[in-house]
Amino acid sequence: MTDALDGHPLLGQVLVRSAGTDAKVALEPCALVRESAGPNSAVPTPPRPLTFRRVDAADLILTAEASQRAAVVRLLPHARTKTFTLVEAARLAQGGIVNGSLDVTDLPSEDRMQAFVSRLNASRGHIRLEATRTQRRFLRSTVAIRPLDITDGHGLSRSAHHLALSKVGESVAELAAVMRATF
Repeated sequence: MTDALDGHPLLGQVLVRSAGTDAKVALEPCALVRESAGPNSAVPTPPRPLTFRRVDAADLILTAEASQRAAVVRLLPHARTKTFTLVEAARLAQGGIVNGSLDVTDLPSEDRMQAFVSRLNASRGHIRLEATRTQRRFLRSTVAIRPLDITDGHGLSRSAHHLALSKVGESVAELAAVMRATF
């Protein structure tokens, strides 16, 4: 996200931090994450444990999965209005740019992020998002398809890990493009 916002007069100063609901302290980002970041990218920082103080201080919280979004809200219930899955935020932002509800350029620069997040939250329920559905596998079992989640690629095959990183990259690009256009 840092790279996607870099160079914008206001957004280039946004502080992006990583914290996890299940973060292992002092673990460095995996080789695939470092590789996908590229040589001129901001160095991915190791995740830190999610804390009440970090959640309270954040203007916008992006998670990979709805279960992580729920963990944030359990930690601090009023954070619900500023917590989204990355895919959810990107889809809501795309819908908001289409209907014009996210433009914050008329506001003082110090108020824009909070207004953007507030408008993103207000668009929940007004912009159609893909719903979780089930799919039958192996004749008997079913699996939930959660289109707003990005499954953690760690511990999966290399191709599944690449797919997860690709989905992160696409969603970050979509969200950052809207932010750059509306700030």
